[in-house]
Amino acid sequence: MKHLIWSLPFVAVLASCAPSMSSSAALPLVSGQMWTVTGEAGTVRTTAQVAVKNIINPNPGVYSSADVLGLLGALNGSGEPVVTLSSNENLLRFAWRGKDAQGASVPYLCRVQPFDANGVVFSGKLMVRDDVVGTCTATFK
Repeated sequence: MKHLIWSLPFVAVLASCAPSMSSSAALPLVSGQMWTVTGEAGTVRTTAQVAVKNIINPNPGVYSSADVLGLLGALNGSGEPVVTLSSNENLLRFAWRGKDAQGASVPYLCRVQPFDANGVVFSGKLMVRDDVVGTCTATFK
């Protein structure tokens, strides 16, 4: 149950998903981007490729590469990794499923706050559930 608690902010943000294309207000998210997110926690290194096919704008100031079902799929391993930007909170988040040191599948979150909208490399905290377990870096092409 604890693993669902940390994902609730994502679900709350995306719950009213009425897909619409965004404008330049969604920067640094742009349709067609490919993000590489790498997290390091001790001896564990996890990497995800996040493709931004479309940008969904479910709420003012919130932009995502997927709707709420896509986000839940990223967290449970049945879907592609997701990136979400909250310009109101100056927060960039990536969600994906990876392996821990024992080889078990776990939901990872890379939380970048604050982020520089003009940046190319974004550094943040790697989280598993509500716990900070290491650092992460995200770049895009």
